[in-house]
Amino acid sequence: MEYIVSLLVRNEVGVLSRVANLFGKRGLNINSISAGETENPCVTRMTIRTEGNANAGDGVISSLKKLRDVIKVVEYVHDKRIARELAFIKMENSDFSLSREVVKSIHSFQTKIVSMTDKDMIIEVVENENKVDSLLQLLGQYRIKEVVRSGQIAISL
Repeated sequence: MEYIVSLLVRNEVGVLSRVANLFGKRGLNINSISAGETENPCVTRMTIRTEGNANAGDGVISSLKKLRDVIKVVEYVHDKRIARELAFIKMENSDFSLSREVVKSIHSFQTKIVSMTDKDMIIEVVENENKVDSLLQLLGQYRIKEVVRSGQIAISL
């Protein structure tokens, strides 16, 4: 079962480590994590995606609520959230015809070409995780040099 959990935490040293340790103690791997300051610089929002059985997932949520650094815990329900991930994909750009082919291939995704030189092309995509995976699979036939993914962020509807 997939869990996407949003935490509002105190913006202090060691909080990320304490949160991550709770997942490890429950035998859950963190598949993605994103963290950043909120409108209040003393508060950080963490968005964490993990997969596991219901007992482990519910247990980690319960444990998170008990941490002194955690202000609020929100579990995002699949059909009542918007989740997105940012990815940068650096492609080889040594052949102009290849560049045109790549641009045609990515047209159906939420993409932008943010940099293009005679050596490299950097594509930016903001999509749900499955669509980012699909785009990477599509581009796998070309020469991908590097991929950087942000991890998911989410907001409830």
